[in-house]
Amino acid sequence: MKKKINLEEEGILEQYVLGGLSKDEMSQIQRLLSENEELQTKVEQLEKDLERLAVENAIEPSSIVKTKLLRSIEAKKSKERYNLTLQKKSYYLPLAASIACIAIALAGYLFTQWQSAKKQLLEVENETVVLTDRLNEVQNLLEQTEQRYNVVNNSKVIPLRLVGNQKMPQAVALVYLNHEAMEVVINSQGMPKLPKDKDYQLWADVNGEMINMGVVPAEQQLVKMKYISDASSINITIEPAGGNDHATVEQLVSNIIL
Repeated sequence: MKKKINLEEEGILEQYVLGGLSKDEMSQIQRLLSENEELQTKVEQLEKDLERLAVENAIEPSSIVKTKLLRSIEAKKSKERYNLTLQKKSYYLPLAASIACIAIALAGYLFTQWQSAKKQLLEVENETVVLTDRLNEVQNLLEQTEQRYNVVNNSKVIPLRLVGNQKMPQAVALVYLNHEAMEVVINSQGMPKLPKDKDYQLWADVNGEMINMGVVPAEQQLVKMKYISDASSINITIEPAGGNDHATVEQLVSNIIL
């Protein structure tokens, strides 16, 4: 059975204000306060008096206590900051490691791509050099062909056909003579191939004297030779490799009278 509280009991309201009653007693007084405004005003005044009394009789703590308290608060804050830093590190370290791995992988990929691009560039440069050389060769051939065409098809050119004699009946050489341009060109494709120690040589007969016009490369299309004016005939002999300073008449294989 619950004990009924007696408000007339000395110190009962002070104990209520200070929170020194049981839960049941506190509930009874709160119910009475809600029903009695006068009692409520009395309790409020009692609370103010006790608060004023506590302030007036407060004892200032010693400096040692204050220092310890501040140190305790600072230590608590430091611990909280340290824990926060650890939490941030525990969050950012895996992220940083992931970023580092991605950066390393990206760097490796870019390096591989750069090496591949560099290799392709070198290949393109080499191909360009080869193509340029071939283009130059073709250009030179075209220029030579054009020059030969102009030599052969010039209205001022006299074409001469030198056929072989009894020493070399199968021999045929074509000579193109241009007195105005003072040019001589020979096509020796029809001349049989000689041993390595022998060469064909072209001569101009001027007043009975054989004058050297140059060594004739065998099996060549158009080769420019030395022009000799006032020649009465053009002759081909077989001479030692590299040519001779005088004609070996015994080795005459072809000639034509001009």
